[in-house]
Amino acid sequence: MQLMYIQGISESFHRRSFLYLRAGLKKGPLGFGIGANWDAYGSEKQTAQNFGVFTRREF
Repeated sequence: MQLMYIQGISESFHRRSFLYLRAGLKKGPLGFGIGANWDAYGSEKQTAQNFGVFTRREF
């Protein structure tokens, strides 16, 4: 899980925030699982989300 919230000090409004979630399994150098991203931008907090599966190989 990774979470971030940015607010301008002098402007005092929301700049950007995001939440990244991953859950999976690892077998040797291979990893796989599911993930979700949530992003919000600007003072009106316009949002974008995506969900899916992932694979990973460690070299």
